[in-house]
Amino acid sequence: MERSLPRHAKARKTKKRAAKNDITDQSQGNDNFPTGRIFDASIYPAHFAPADIESKVGPWNLVASPSSLSKCPCCLQYESQNGRLVIAIAGACINHGKDSPSSRSAIGVYFGPDNQYNIGASLGKTQHTTQIAELRACITALQTAITIWKTTNPVAEHSPCHPMRLVVIKTESPYLVNGATEWLPKWKENGWKGCKGQKVANDELWRVIDLWIRHLESEVTVQFWRVSKKENQVADGMAHSAMGTA
Repeated sequence: MERSLPRHAKARKTKKRAAKNDITDQSQGNDNFPTGRIFDASIYPAHFAPADIESKVGPWNLVASPSSLSKCPCCLQYESQNGRLVIAIAGACINHGKDSPSSRSAIGVYFGPDNQYNIGASLGKTQHTTQIAELRACITALQTAITIWKTTNPVAEHSPCHPMRLVVIKTESPYLVNGATEWLPKWKENGWKGCKGQKVANDELWRVIDLWIRHLESEVTVQFWRVSKKENQVADGMAHSAMGTA
Protein backbone atom coordinates (compact mmCIF):
# COMPACT_ATOMS: atom_id res chain seq x y z
CA MET A 1 0.00 0.00 0.00
CA GLU A 2 1.45 3.35 -1.05
CA ARG A 3 2.11 5.69 1.82
CA SER A 4 0.59 9.14 1.33
CA LEU A 5 2.73 12.23 1.83
CA PRO A 6 1.86 14.81 4.50
CA ARG A 7 0.09 17.87 3.11
CA HIS A 8 3.09 20.20 3.57
CA ALA A 9 5.41 17.69 1.83
CA LYS A 10 3.02 17.47 -1.12
CA ALA A 11 2.99 21.25 -1.36
CA ARG A 12 6.80 21.43 -1.40
CA LYS A 13 6.99 18.73 -4.06
CA THR A 14 4.40 20.45 -6.24
CA LYS A 15 6.08 23.84 -5.84
CA LYS A 16 9.49 22.42 -6.79
CA ARG A 17 8.09 20.67 -9.86
CA ALA A 18 6.32 23.87 -10.93
CA ALA A 19 9.49 25.93 -10.58
CA LYS A 20 11.23 23.74 -13.14
CA ASN A 21 8.60 24.57 -15.71
CA ASP A 22 8.03 28.21 -14.81
CA ILE A 23 10.63 29.61 -17.20
CA THR A 24 8.80 28.04 -20.13
CA ASP A 25 5.23 28.13 -18.84
CA GLN A 26 5.24 31.82 -17.92
CA SER A 27 6.32 32.76 -21.40
CA GLN A 28 3.52 31.76 -23.72
CA GLY A 29 2.83 35.37 -24.66
CA ASN A 30 0.81 36.53 -27.65
CA ASP A 31 -1.25 39.50 -28.69
CA ASN A 32 -4.13 38.51 -26.42
CA PHE A 33 -1.88 38.11 -23.39
CA PRO A 34 0.98 40.50 -24.11
CA THR A 35 2.23 40.52 -20.51
CA GLY A 36 3.33 36.92 -21.21
CA ARG A 37 6.31 38.56 -22.88
CA ILE A 38 7.58 39.82 -19.54
CA PHE A 39 10.40 37.80 -17.99
CA ASP A 40 9.30 37.34 -14.39
CA ALA A 41 12.39 37.28 -12.20
CA SER A 42 10.19 37.03 -9.09
CA ILE A 43 9.84 33.26 -9.61
CA TYR A 44 13.42 32.85 -8.38
CA PRO A 45 13.90 31.91 -4.71
CA ALA A 46 15.40 34.33 -2.19
CA HIS A 47 18.84 32.73 -2.38
CA PHE A 48 19.21 34.00 -5.97
CA ALA A 49 20.82 37.43 -6.31
CA PRO A 50 19.86 39.30 -9.53
CA ALA A 51 23.20 38.37 -11.12
CA ASP A 52 22.56 34.68 -10.35
CA ILE A 53 19.59 34.55 -12.73
CA GLU A 54 22.10 34.29 -15.58
CA SER A 55 24.61 31.44 -15.93
CA LYS A 56 27.60 31.67 -18.26
CA VAL A 57 28.25 28.63 -20.43
CA GLY A 58 31.27 29.26 -22.62
CA PRO A 59 30.53 32.43 -24.61
CA TRP A 60 26.80 32.41 -23.81
CA ASN A 61 24.63 33.87 -21.07
CA LEU A 62 21.82 31.43 -20.35
CA VAL A 63 18.85 31.56 -17.99
CA ALA A 64 19.57 29.78 -14.72
CA SER A 65 17.15 27.19 -13.41
CA PRO A 66 14.97 28.53 -10.55
CA SER A 67 14.89 25.03 -9.06
CA SER A 68 18.67 24.94 -8.64
CA LEU A 69 19.37 24.71 -4.90
CA SER A 70 23.07 25.51 -4.76
CA LYS A 71 25.89 26.84 -6.89
CA CYS A 72 28.38 24.59 -8.59
CA PRO A 73 31.57 24.67 -6.46
CA CYS A 74 33.71 24.94 -9.60
CA CYS A 75 32.01 27.72 -11.60
CA LEU A 76 30.11 29.32 -8.67
CA GLN A 77 26.92 29.48 -10.73
CA TYR A 78 23.49 27.91 -10.53
CA GLU A 79 22.47 25.27 -13.04
CA SER A 80 21.85 26.73 -16.51
CA GLN A 81 19.07 25.89 -18.95
CA ASN A 82 20.27 25.16 -22.48
CA GLY A 83 18.34 26.79 -25.28
CA ARG A 84 17.31 29.74 -23.10
CA LEU A 85 19.40 32.76 -24.05
CA VAL A 86 19.80 36.08 -22.28
CA ILE A 87 20.76 38.93 -24.61
CA ALA A 88 21.66 42.18 -22.86
CA ILE A 89 21.12 45.33 -24.92
CA ALA A 90 21.60 49.06 -24.47
CA GLY A 91 21.29 52.27 -26.44
CA ALA A 92 23.24 55.44 -25.71
CA CYS A 93 22.97 58.96 -27.08
CA ILE A 94 24.69 62.36 -26.87
CA ASN A 95 22.64 65.51 -27.52
CA HIS A 96 19.39 63.57 -27.54
CA GLY A 97 17.06 64.71 -30.32
CA LYS A 98 19.19 67.69 -31.35
CA ASP A 99 20.10 68.41 -34.96
CA SER A 100 23.75 69.03 -34.21
CA PRO A 101 27.05 67.78 -35.71
CA SER A 102 28.02 66.62 -32.23
CA SER A 103 24.89 64.46 -31.83
CA ARG A 104 25.56 60.74 -31.99
CA SER A 105 24.22 57.45 -30.71
CA ALA A 106 25.28 53.82 -30.44
CA ILE A 107 24.12 50.35 -29.45
CA GLY A 108 25.51 47.55 -27.32
CA VAL A 109 24.34 43.93 -27.72
CA TYR A 110 25.89 41.34 -25.42
CA PHE A 111 25.43 37.57 -25.68
CA GLY A 112 28.20 36.52 -23.33
CA PRO A 113 31.95 36.72 -22.68
CA ASP A 114 34.00 36.91 -25.90
CA ASN A 115 30.97 35.93 -27.97
CA GLN A 116 31.37 36.35 -31.72
CA TYR A 117 27.93 37.97 -31.90
CA ASN A 118 28.64 40.72 -29.36
CA ILE A 119 28.41 44.13 -30.98
CA GLY A 120 29.03 47.70 -29.98
CA ALA A 121 28.35 50.00 -32.92
CA SER A 122 27.72 53.66 -33.55
CA LEU A 123 24.61 54.57 -35.52
CA GLY A 124 25.18 56.48 -38.72
CA LYS A 125 22.79 58.81 -40.47
CA THR A 126 19.73 58.68 -38.27
CA GLN A 127 17.88 60.84 -35.83
CA HIS A 128 19.87 60.49 -32.63
CA THR A 129 17.69 59.73 -29.61
CA THR A 130 18.09 57.29 -26.76
CA GLN A 131 14.80 55.59 -27.66
CA ILE A 132 15.83 55.03 -31.28
CA ALA A 133 19.15 53.58 -30.15
CA GLU A 134 17.35 51.22 -27.76
CA LEU A 135 14.97 50.06 -30.49
CA ARG A 136 17.84 49.50 -32.94
CA ALA A 137 19.71 47.49 -30.30
CA CYS A 138 16.60 45.34 -29.87
CA ILE A 139 16.29 44.80 -33.63
CA THR A 140 19.94 43.73 -33.83
CA ALA A 141 19.47 41.30 -30.93
CA LEU A 142 16.34 39.75 -32.46
CA GLN A 143 17.90 39.44 -35.92
CA THR A 144 20.96 37.75 -34.46
CA ALA A 145 18.81 35.42 -32.36
CA ILE A 146 17.04 34.35 -35.55
CA THR A 147 20.41 33.64 -37.20
CA ILE A 148 21.44 31.45 -34.23
CA TRP A 149 18.03 29.75 -34.12
CA LYS A 150 18.24 28.89 -37.82
CA THR A 151 21.74 27.43 -37.48
CA THR A 152 21.45 23.79 -38.53
CA ASN A 153 23.82 21.11 -37.23
CA PRO A 154 25.21 23.50 -34.62
CA VAL A 155 28.91 23.24 -33.90
CA ALA A 156 30.07 22.84 -30.32
CA GLU A 157 30.23 26.57 -29.63
CA HIS A 158 26.55 26.92 -30.57
CA SER A 159 25.29 23.78 -28.83
CA PRO A 160 24.15 25.49 -25.58
CA CYS A 161 21.69 27.48 -27.74
CA HIS A 162 19.98 24.47 -29.29
CA PRO A 163 17.22 23.63 -29.43
CA MET A 164 16.36 27.29 -28.85
CA ARG A 165 13.30 27.67 -26.64
CA LEU A 166 13.52 31.11 -25.08
CA VAL A 167 15.13 34.45 -25.88
CA VAL A 168 15.22 36.98 -23.04
CA ILE A 169 15.99 40.57 -24.04
CA LYS A 170 17.60 42.19 -21.00
CA THR A 171 17.31 45.97 -20.97
CA GLU A 172 17.12 48.96 -18.65
CA SER A 173 14.62 50.68 -20.98
CA PRO A 174 11.02 50.96 -19.71
CA TYR A 175 10.11 52.37 -23.14
CA LEU A 176 11.18 49.17 -24.88
CA VAL A 177 9.74 46.78 -22.29
CA ASN A 178 6.36 48.52 -22.08
CA GLY A 179 6.16 48.85 -25.84
CA ALA A 180 6.96 45.21 -26.58
CA THR A 181 4.84 43.70 -23.81
CA GLU A 182 1.86 46.04 -23.51
CA TRP A 183 1.55 48.75 -26.16
CA LEU A 184 2.26 46.87 -29.40
CA PRO A 185 -1.07 45.00 -29.57
CA LYS A 186 -2.99 48.24 -28.92
CA TRP A 187 -1.03 50.17 -31.54
CA LYS A 188 -1.67 47.50 -34.15
CA GLU A 189 -5.37 47.34 -33.31
CA ASN A 190 -5.56 51.14 -33.70
CA GLY A 191 -3.74 51.17 -37.04
CA TRP A 192 -0.42 52.23 -35.48
CA LYS A 193 -1.95 55.22 -33.75
CA GLY A 194 -1.80 56.17 -30.09
CA CYS A 195 -4.75 56.52 -27.73
CA LYS A 196 -5.31 60.12 -28.88
CA GLY A 197 -5.16 59.25 -32.57
CA GLN A 198 -1.59 60.46 -33.08
CA LYS A 199 0.96 58.52 -35.14
CA VAL A 200 3.04 56.20 -32.98
CA ALA A 201 6.56 57.57 -32.53
CA ASN A 202 9.24 55.42 -34.19
CA ASP A 203 6.54 53.21 -35.67
CA GLU A 204 8.80 52.03 -38.51
CA LEU A 205 11.19 50.53 -35.94
CA TRP A 206 8.38 49.08 -33.83
CA ARG A 207 6.99 47.37 -36.94
CA VAL A 208 10.34 45.66 -37.49
CA ILE A 209 10.51 44.60 -33.84
CA ASP A 210 6.98 43.20 -34.08
CA LEU A 211 7.92 41.31 -37.26
CA TRP A 212 11.00 39.66 -35.76
CA ILE A 213 9.27 38.82 -32.47
CA ARG A 214 6.42 37.13 -34.31
CA HIS A 215 8.87 35.28 -36.55
CA LEU A 216 10.69 33.87 -33.52
CA GLU A 217 7.45 33.14 -31.69
CA SER A 218 6.51 30.53 -34.29
CA GLU A 219 8.78 28.23 -32.26
CA VAL A 220 10.67 30.31 -29.69
CA THR A 221 9.34 32.28 -26.73
CA VAL A 222 10.48 35.92 -26.59
CA GLN A 223 10.49 37.83 -23.31
CA PHE A 224 11.71 41.19 -22.06
CA TRP A 225 13.50 41.63 -18.76
CA ARG A 226 13.79 45.11 -17.31
CA VAL A 227 16.81 45.56 -15.06
CA SER A 228 18.60 48.47 -13.43
CA LYS A 229 21.45 50.32 -15.15
CA LYS A 230 23.84 48.71 -12.68
CA GLU A 231 22.67 45.26 -13.77
CA ASN A 232 23.21 46.12 -17.44
CA GLN A 233 26.71 47.55 -17.23
CA VAL A 234 28.32 45.39 -19.92
CA ALA A 235 25.91 46.23 -22.75
CA ASP A 236 25.77 49.85 -21.63
CA GLY A 237 29.56 50.04 -21.60
CA MET A 238 29.72 48.59 -25.11
CA ALA A 239 27.33 51.26 -26.39
CA HIS A 240 29.27 54.09 -24.74
CA SER A 241 32.57 52.69 -26.01
CA ALA A 242 31.22 52.62 -29.56
CA MET A 243 30.09 56.21 -29.11
CA GLY A 244 33.49 57.22 -27.74
CA THR A 245 32.29 58.22 -24.29
CA ALA A 246 33.39 55.23 -22.20
